[in-house]
Amino acid sequence: MYFDTYQKAGVLDPRYPDVRAYLVNKIVTLVKELDLDGLKIDFVDSFKEIDTKKTVDMDITNLEESINTLLAEIMTICLSDNPEFLVEFREDYYGPNMVQYCNIMRVKDCPNDFNKNRVGLTNIRLLAPSVAPHGDMLLFHLEDNLTSVTLQFLNCLYGVVQLSVDLVKLNSEQAEIITFWLDYQMRNQKVLLHQDFVALNPHLGYNFLGAGSNDKWILTSYQTDQVIHLDKSFMAKQVDIINASLSNYLIIATDDFLEEVAFEIFNLKGQKVDQGQLKLTAIQKIAVPACGLLVLTEI
Repeated sequence: MYFDTYQKAGVLDPRYPDVRAYLVNKIVTLVKELDLDGLKIDFVDSFKEIDTKKTVDMDITNLEESINTLLAEIMTICLSDNPEFLVEFREDYYGPNMVQYCNIMRVKDCPNDFNKNRVGLTNIRLLAPSVAPHGDMLLFHLEDNLTSVTLQFLNCLYGVVQLSVDLVKLNSEQAEIITFWLDYQMRNQKVLLHQDFVALNPHLGYNFLGAGSNDKWILTSYQTDQVIHLDKSFMAKQVDIINASLSNYLIIATDDFLEEVAFEIFNLKGQKVDQGQLKLTAIQKIAVPACGLLVLTEI
């Protein structure tokens, strides 16, 4: 189709049947020879119709249709050999149409940028809810403060974490943080990834996310001084509220129907710092450590 000067490679034209057959054969051969469990297909946005001329050798003259056909052939062959085969796309080409040809979508490269990870994961969950939403590689500087380290995890909480730090070089506190939040996500996987999902305020980068059902809700505030309104839609036997900010408190607003609840408060390493019973009033400030967790349980 054209020569990509950045990649220093020619881009083949999938409107030709022999081109599609060649690409499919290369991919399938790679999978079988290396016994792969999955692929990241990372070339879809390289197809651009620079030359619009049609030739008699093309069996599909529409470029988008030919790309769809190519991806369908790849998925059909790979899944026929292994029904659990994984195909990952990245954020540049995700959406309702593309979910036919993959089962994972990943946030585009944004190492160390937890805000982009959160926004990207949320967009994937809203636009492609049938696939597994993967964050970009989770990184942090080994000399960074503990709240910054924890924020990297909390901004990927509603997706699949791809941890890319050298575990051998972690200090004891960093290890505690990673252990606690990865364990928390695994224990609450059903709630976080497979139940009702709520994302508020897209104009503010989705500064409030939640997931859950009548049994349990997990709510996360990513903005200091944000009022968390516990209305009927968020009521459950247990409500976990995560303070994914740098402040040491949460502001909770409730409706009149709420009664007294039991509470537990944990810091960013999962250590319990307070517990007791709490009468939820119309609006109140509750001391919760930065990047900590407030657990409310009905009595």
